[in-house]
Amino acid sequence: LHTGWAIEGSIGSKVKIDASYLSPHVNLASRLESATKHYRVPLLMSDAFVAGLNGVFQSTCRRVDSVTFKGSNEPMKIFHYDSVPIEHQTDKPKNYAELLSATSWKDEAEINRVGVDVKEILSSLESGTSVSI
Repeated sequence: LHTGWAIEGSIGSKVKIDASYLSPHVNLASRLESATKHYRVPLLMSDAFVAGLNGVFQSTCRRVDSVTFKGSNEPMKIFHYDSVPIEHQTDKPKNYAELLSATSWKDEAEINRVGVDVKEILSSLESGTSVSI
């Protein structure tokens, strides 16, 4: 999900007309959708989209990564939706094995690839504090 301007136009003939949308924001939304496969999540949101949400919904958004997409020069923070914020989760993973089983990540190398500090997460799990990613 992303937010931004777009221009809509009708393309076609007298017999068939299709709507088309032109905008770098439309392209970015498409790249975000493609990135869901890479991050193994059903939904990704841009920082611009998350900034437009109210505080209650923002608290359920977890930062996944900072990415520079094709066609852009600036890195963008991307987010995923967690139905329950980590502060309110009662079944938080208590150790590394539970952390891996609670995610779709296979090993520490894959976790590090997406920019997560495993030691920081384990420390926060033991102390009961949350981690900013």
